[in-house]
Amino acid sequence: MNISNSTNASLDISVSNENAFCSSLKCSLQSSDLLFQFRNYLMNSCPESQGLLEFVNSFFESHEEMTQKETQSASSKVYQEMVQVFLDHSKSGQRNFKQLKNALEEQLKGPLESPPSSFRLNTEEYDLEYNSEIALEYSDLASFYQAEGNFEKALEYYTLCKNIQEASFNQSDLAVTYSNIASIYCEKELFEEAKTYYMKCLQIEQKIYPENSQNLAYTYSNLGSLYSQIGSPQKAETFYQKCKEIQRTSPNKLDLGITYCNIGCLHLENKNLAKAEHSLNKAKAILKSLLPKDHLDLAFCYGNLGILHFDQGNLEKAGKYLEKCKEIQKSELPPLHPFLAATYSNLGSFYLDKEAYELSEHWLSEAVQILKQSNPRSNELASSYSELGKLYLGTQNYSKAQTHYSMSLNILSQPSLLQAKSYAGLGQVFYEKGDLEKAEHNFTKCIEIEEDLLPFPSLDLALSYSNLGTLYKEKGQFMLAESYFIKSLKIEEFLLPNSQELSTTLNNLAQIYNQQEDFVQAETLLLRSLSVLEKHPVCQERGKTFSSLGCMYKDKGDSEKAKHYFEQSKLVFEELLPTDHYSNTWVREQLHSNLMENLEFSPIECVEDDWSPSKN
Repeated sequence: MNISNSTNASLDISVSNENAFCSSLKCSLQSSDLLFQFRNYLMNSCPESQGLLEFVNSFFESHEEMTQKETQSASSKVYQEMVQVFLDHSKSGQRNFKQLKNALEEQLKGPLESPPSSFRLNTEEYDLEYNSEIALEYSDLASFYQAEGNFEKALEYYTLCKNIQEASFNQSDLAVTYSNIASIYCEKELFEEAKTYYMKCLQIEQKIYPENSQNLAYTYSNLGSLYSQIGSPQKAETFYQKCKEIQRTSPNKLDLGITYCNIGCLHLENKNLAKAEHSLNKAKAILKSLLPKDHLDLAFCYGNLGILHFDQGNLEKAGKYLEKCKEIQKSELPPLHPFLAATYSNLGSFYLDKEAYELSEHWLSEAVQILKQSNPRSNELASSYSELGKLYLGTQNYSKAQTHYSMSLNILSQPSLLQAKSYAGLGQVFYEKGDLEKAEHNFTKCIEIEEDLLPFPSLDLALSYSNLGTLYKEKGQFMLAESYFIKSLKIEEFLLPNSQELSTTLNNLAQIYNQQEDFVQAETLLLRSLSVLEKHPVCQERGKTFSSLGCMYKDKGDSEKAKHYFEQSKLVFEELLPTDHYSNTWVREQLHSNLMENLEFSPIECVEDDWSPSKN
């Protein structure tokens, strides 16, 4: 039914203020033709009430034979049950649209209709207040849909609000609406559109507010968040600092707490963990003192603290914070909200790091199901696909791993660190499958992106260099392998001079020199690796280093030293791994081979010491 094309005469109600409007409408509803008049009023003067109008039309058409008395009685009931709800909530200033929506849907037994595509603006001076109220109602309804995660409907209502406000003289309300529209575009990852509307908002606010205005602080914060999302951390921090300086002077410390959380999140994304921890702990202290324990802002802070401790390797604390975040969000948000998807994805990554593969797959799949419905082309969905690829790679399900890494890359059209991560994962899949050409292609794509986007030196870049070095070692291209291992080594020496990562690279480089029979260089690097690992608890890397030394001395022809280091390796692997683990099997084979080749030992000694592979 195309209601706006009705030919019925409209109800003539002059509206100068809320009381006059309510009185006029109530008087009209007491007349004998009140249903006609009320319907016509809705058709011509209340475009926001399509659902109510449809109900009234349906009511009228099904009661054409009613007597005047019956019509008055029935229509009075309509007024009592529906119009008063509408007036109370849309004109009283409460603007509780969730309650209004629920009340109308209960009466209509179905969802409200979408608003019209255009709004017939009354330009007479006495209607400006009324038009402003309607704009605010649209804004509130948009906020409701935004909270639900229904960004398309939210944008629809914010646009209706904007169209009204751009014809008015209230610049402050228009600035807020520009900001709200920008926030929707951010949710949809349309960042250029978002930037346009945030800058429109900022231009208005810089004209009408003083420099220390809280309104400006909010806009600076929003711009900080925007630049953070598009990978411009320096601009993001500049806007966050502007926001923080204003908020420090405000008695409202809650906003300051949220800004500290945003700054902490920015440092977290850029792996500046010390600064992230400082800001997030400040945020937590402020927010916990001011907010109820189930507040969503507190959940956001907990979620970031969970990621921080995860990146620091403190998995116990990470798990506790991520669970806190999840429980709050599950109780306060609709089940398909994108924020829940982000938390589920973080939990999936957490359990993946703990090698709890079933739990990881569960939470990552939950995140995917939400994101496929709410934003099927989002970076968040690409990230969840990438994490599932990593999971299936870890469980040696290479077919599923390849599928999920490819699904991630199909979403990511622009170069990004997430895209680089997916190329690296896909490269590892092809490496494990023995397709070294495709592995090389993907590893190289990853490095090209990281060299362009990452600051130097970067540990992620060091890992990528190491991956490509390992591939070239496998292909027998030792000069190329050496060059990439040296690149990785220089970064790790600078950033992690006593780390297990450094030890791994030293071992890889030593194997290259061992292949080239440069035993002096190989020995120097492997002994240096052992020196690094002595600063850490016993780990598999130490066993591997002992094994590499054993191999090197064996190739050099020094059976005594080879035997010594193979035995050291055997002790480490037996302490850390099951007896039938391939590392234990391999080192026993090396000991057996070494003893068989050394005339000082007999095969019987090998069997008695249970070093023979056949005894596994």
